[in-house]
Amino acid sequence: LNNPDFIHESSECILWPNPVVEHLNIRLNVNLADQNYTIHDLTGRIVRHGKLANQNTTLDLSGLNQGLYFIKIDSKYRFLNFRK
Repeated sequence: LNNPDFIHESSECILWPNPVVEHLNIRLNVNLADQNYTIHDLTGRIVRHGKLANQNTTLDLSGLNQGLYFIKIDSKYRFLNFRK
């Protein structure tokens, strides 16, 4: 899990690297633009939100503290976790 090339893959999307240092890459396995995302900390508080511009997006998470986070992409997708 401490391998910077670790990839978290589901049927909906791929997240890498995990753990995140500064940037989280997201690749949606469906060709949908303008998907909403929310990032939650362990308490459920939303720490980031926005829209994914396209099928391949990079989020700058350098401002987040170290810890475990969950990302939800649109209402169709379940929560996926990543570590910073």
